[in-house]
Amino acid sequence: MARTLAVLAAFREERRDLGIADLAARLSLSASTVHRIVRALTAEGYLAQNEETERYYLGRSVVLLGQAANRRLGLHLAQTVLDSLGEETGESVNLGVREQNEMVVVMRVESPHPLRFSQGPGSRLPVYASAMGKVTLARSPSIDDEVAGLPTPLTPLTANTITSPEKLRRELMRINGRGYSTDYEEAIMGVRCLAAPVMSPHGAVLAAIGIQAPAVRMPRARLHKLAPLALAAAEEVAQMVPDAHHL
Repeated sequence: MARTLAVLAAFREERRDLGIADLAARLSLSASTVHRIVRALTAEGYLAQNEETERYYLGRSVVLLGQAANRRLGLHLAQTVLDSLGEETGESVNLGVREQNEMVVVMRVESPHPLRFSQGPGSRLPVYASAMGKVTLARSPSIDDEVAGLPTPLTPLTANTITSPEKLRRELMRINGRGYSTDYEEAIMGVRCLAAPVMSPHGAVLAAIGIQAPAVRMPRARLHKLAPLALAAAEEVAQMVPDAHHL
C-alpha cells in the first residue's frame, strides 16, 4: 500500500508524464515493482497512459476522488470566498494546508495584474519561510514544540528568511498575538504575503488563507491594512468546513 501511494504522490509533485524508469529512479524501486503497481492503478483508472510516449499521467478516478473530497470538505464553497477576496484586493489569493513541515497550495485565485507571481495548486514552501506556514505554527498548541520539531538547520530561501530558531520563536509569538502573519520576501525575493488561519471550532488550525503580491505593490502599510479582509475570509471558510473535518 505504501508503495502504491508513493507512486501516486510522484505524479502529484510532477507537472509532466512519467515513465516506468522515471518512477523507479525517483522512488528507488525496481522497474518490475513499479510496472506492477502502475498496471494495477491504470486498470482502476487512477493512472492513464499516453499511447505515443508510453508514459503515464493521473487518470479520471483521481479527478473524481478529488471532486468528492472537495464537496465533503466544503472546498467548493471556499472558492467563492477566495474569489471575493481576490476581487476586493486585486491580488492573488491562496488556500494552503500543512503537510508535515511544508505548506501546500490547494486552491488559488490569480491576480488580474500582469505583474504577479504564479504559484499554482500543488506548490510547496517550508512552513518557517511562508506567511501561511508561519501562521499555522503560531496558532498551534505549543510554539516551542513546533520550532523544536523543524529540521535543522533552517535553510535560507532568500536573504530575508528567518533561520534562527530563537528569532523564529519570537516571530511566531508576535503572530499569535495579532492573529495573522506576514512574509517580507522570506520565501521569494520580490514577493510579499499576508496570511490568516482557518480555525476549527475546537481551536485547531485547518488551513490558511494568504494574500500574495509583488513587493512593489505591497508596502508594509498596505500589507497590514489588508489583514482584516484576510481574517474575515478565513473565518468565513472555517464556517463552511464540516465539524471534525480537516482540509
